Amino acid sequence: MADSDLDYDRVMAILEASSGSEFSGFSSDDVLSSDDDLAPDNWQHLAHGTDDSAPRCVLPAGHRLPRDFDTDTAGPLDYFQLLIPMDIYDHIARETNSYAALIQQEKGETDQMWTTTSGPEIRAFVGLNIMMGASPRHGYDDYWRDNDFVGSQGFKNTMTLNRYEKLAQYLHVNSVAAREPHDAPTYHPINKVKPLHTVTQQTLLGSFTNTPRKFPSTRQCRRDRTPIQQQHGLGYRVVHDLTRDIVGLNHHVYHDRFFTGVQLANDLLEEDIYTCGTVNSNRKDIPNQLRQKKLVIKRQIPQRGDSVSYQKGSLSMIPQPKAISDYNQYMNGVDLHDQMRKKYACGRPSKKYWKYILWFILNCARVNAYILFKESSTRVLRRKRYTHYDFVVELAESLIGNFCGRKRLCIREILVPFDVNDNQMPHVHVRMDGLRRRCKICYSKGIRKEVVKGCAVCNIHMCEQCFLDKH
Repeated sequence: MADSDLDYDRVMAILEASSGSEFSGFSSDDVLSSDDDLAPDNWQHLAHGTDDSAPRCVLPAGHRLPRDFDTDTAGPLDYFQLLIPMDIYDHIARETNSYAALIQQEKGETDQMWTTTSGPEIRAFVGLNIMMGASPRHGYDDYWRDNDFVGSQGFKNTMTLNRYEKLAQYLHVNSVAAREPHDAPTYHPINKVKPLHTVTQQTLLGSFTNTPRKFPSTRQCRRDRTPIQQQHGLGYRVVHDLTRDIVGLNHHVYHDRFFTGVQLANDLLEEDIYTCGTVNSNRKDIPNQLRQKKLVIKRQIPQRGDSVSYQKGSLSMIPQPKAISDYNQYMNGVDLHDQMRKKYACGRPSKKYWKYILWFILNCARVNAYILFKESSTRVLRRKRYTHYDFVVELAESLIGNFCGRKRLCIREILVPFDVNDNQMPHVHVRMDGLRRRCKICYSKGIRKEVVKGCAVCNIHMCEQCFLDKH
């Protein structure tokens, strides 16, 4: 853009009219300098300083939360719901039931182990998979083992191993695409998770402004042989498609040498998008002076950090340009996101590629929910340090809630009749195992009271009055 004063309403109109882009690839900078630009007619790079006349992005960097969002009381689940709405679980339950019916119809027999699922059960199923990322095992069946040191009582209380396996077998987000031939022109693995992808594409982009994204893997992109890809290559097509929502907004895109090219930089500059990245010396349109062997160029560099620059038809030595400094500063945002995503990754390995995309989307939502929580939460915490692990565990527990898919309760032996209604375990005040312990509610109020009873669902000791006040 030639005018540095952008109209805010116009910018928001561009954002609303844009179709969005895949979550995951480039980062953008609030203050942009012209020394990072690649001029369309010549190969130039300024050594020092910035150009004050360069347009700047008017959108402030950071998170964007709804106006009625209470950061004083919001927990991990509230932030996660901003990215993954609660009604998506009901949709997945309907599609899973449809796919299960389709499979049984094709086989001509009824699966005696299968019963229709519901939204709360799918929500608990997702919660269990998130908890698996926080507490990994060698195999998923280890969580249901009778061994006290290997098995997990929480998993056993939520659902049986057979039920978990059946949900994993019939799980589907879009049953219509289940039988689409692989050789069909419209086939793509993303079709099987298209409803979830469409929702999260809007929520993820709407929750952050000017923050790191990550390009999807080339394995996902090679399926779409568009005319742009046939003319300019895969790397050009990926960057071109994922930057359609920031055209004219003066953003700065950072990428590695797989995507960098002279033609791409020229075309993005015409759309008021600035680009910065490493480049292969054998890339098309690269000047011959920069095609020398690394050893020849390296001998000409006097100090570490200095660079070779092609300017006005000659090869010159300049100090480290600002573009390299910015690249080293902002490019690692993608790597940090990948590190956080893989640290407590949910989901189990599968031969079905669309399931990898499903868990990839959920993991991205989990990481971004944690980033939103750390940046905006004002909730008072009892512990001095609230880590990513604590966030994941609390999120999984909130998704599971009081859901119980078992016909018999297995928390502990209780002394009163116990019924399970709507898969929700009611809170019951019963005698707890072991010795007398302090009432947790009274202890938080500074009152010392030791009791032998408590809540079987919350699994904490509580006096009768505190139990009635809480439940």
